Amino acid sequence: MADLTQAEKDLFGAIIKPFERSDKSSDKKQPKDGEVERDGFLQFIHTVDWDGEPPQHISLSQDEIISLTNDPLVFRANRTLYREKCFLWVIDSSSLRIIREKTRNEKRTHDSDFVCHTNLTAWGEAYIGGELLFGDDGNIYINYFSDRYGNPSATQWETAKQVFIRLGYQNLIDILELI
Repeated sequence: MADLTQAEKDLFGAIIKPFERSDKSSDKKQPKDGEVERDGFLQFIHTVDWDGEPPQHISLSQDEIISLTNDPLVFRANRTLYREKCFLWVIDSSSLRIIREKTRNEKRTHDSDFVCHTNLTAWGEAYIGGELLFGDDGNIYINYFSDRYGNPSATQWETAKQVFIRLGYQNLIDILELI
């Protein structure tokens, strides 16, 4: 990835530890088994250089896009509609990283069919994280839903979207604007 500009870093503010912006209780902010590791699936983590599709690329169908755009709250509530096609993303101090959420994580004993945001950072710091869906319509649908690196300020969220656009993801749709 092209490094973050100083202006982007300034707009993001301080880089955060996992759950730092979360309102969860402190006992729920501890890593569970398999949430720190990433060795078993490094080949599936896509570090974005320019408008690239990650490994295991899979897109939303036209029907799923209609469901998402017509009623995003129902779509969000029924995660089974898109969890297999969802990608997780984080922007850390050096890159934008993307991985398909349905990537097997043998060390994650409570949900081993899926990875989490801290698997992208090895429980390290990041500015922001969220979810991403590629659509058959050529659009990319993103949000900042991440227990670990979400809950950004409006400025941080706008900055994240601008990083995606600067890296070539021009057809970006903010899922939150559909709600």
